[in-house]
Amino acid sequence: MCELIAILHLRATGFVGGPERQILGQAQELPRHGFEAHIASFIQADEGAAFLDAAASRGLDVLPLPSAGPLDLSPAGRIVAEAARRRLKLICAHDPKSALVGYVAARRSGLPLVAWVRGWTGETWQVRLHERVHRWVLRRADLVIAVSAHQAELCRRAGVAAQRIRVIPNAVEVRRPTPGRDIRAEFGLPPSCRVVLSVGRLSPEKGHERLVAAAPSVLAEHPDLIFLVLGEGPRRGEIERAAQGLGLNGRLLLPGFHPDASALMAGADLLVLPSLTEGMPNVVLEAFAAGVPVVATRVGGVPEVVLDGETGWLAERPTPECIASAMLQALADPEERSRRAANARALVRRSHTFAAQAAQAAYAFRSVLAETRP
Repeated sequence: MCELIAILHLRATGFVGGPERQILGQAQELPRHGFEAHIASFIQADEGAAFLDAAASRGLDVLPLPSAGPLDLSPAGRIVAEAARRRLKLICAHDPKSALVGYVAARRSGLPLVAWVRGWTGETWQVRLHERVHRWVLRRADLVIAVSAHQAELCRRAGVAAQRIRVIPNAVEVRRPTPGRDIRAEFGLPPSCRVVLSVGRLSPEKGHERLVAAAPSVLAEHPDLIFLVLGEGPRRGEIERAAQGLGLNGRLLLPGFHPDASALMAGADLLVLPSLTEGMPNVVLEAFAAGVPVVATRVGGVPEVVLDGETGWLAERPTPECIASAMLQALADPEERSRRAANARALVRRSHTFAAQAAQAAYAFRSVLAETRP
């Protein structure tokens, strides 16, 4: 039996969200393709531990990297030492800090660097600075993996050579349909109500204020709806005030972050993604897998999976009017909702499994190793 090729997945994170689930799902499939993934994260304040705990619970080897902050490059030295001990052949970086630390470690150790790009938001000046550093590293990485064709084009515009970019879309775990947890009981909702669900960080690029603004016109035609927004973030206050100003008390709820929103998703009647920008939204793929109809804005990589007329409804622009119009179209026809939801589930089973993602990643890794091997 051939020895597995050891690689390092590096991610800076304080929790287990969509990108973390992508890394872990892929890591569990990689041994089928000759690779063994080691999972590393930076330990600072309350960051890193949750991701590493989740990795360890899946039987993956973990590497904690003590860090003094976002500008601390000293973890690169620990990676270089561990690269020799663990016989690492490749470093994969999954965010701006990981890309910079991974770049330093790769150059010191002589290992190739693969940088994953999931999207840029430009949310604050600090985020814009980090994303500028990220683009600098991407232009020097041995391979850049974008999660959508749209993100790949953004990388080309940022100066990354086209021949060093590959598109590997996000994946989702597709299980046999089973009764999920009762979303109405979970949040004390009336058993007879219909639930419009939105899941995501309450930050500017996610567009939740536009969903709030769209809600009154949708409720006017469908008064049995309750809008449930799961997430936490810096825009909570603004979203709450907007909802109160429109008289949505009791009709639009903000229960906060839920650690297992995907387990509740099957009980929703519709999922809405009102984002202003996206790479390849995990929440849409999770809704597809759960059989939930999707309305989403035509931004970023969304149209690559939400095919208007086939797997969901697209709001042509991220405006309240367009979002409301798309929602009303979806709510008007139960049979069409079922048809598009079935098409969407077939799409993820065909093209967005972790087995498929790992096969594509393994092929990319072998290509890089062949090109960089002395």
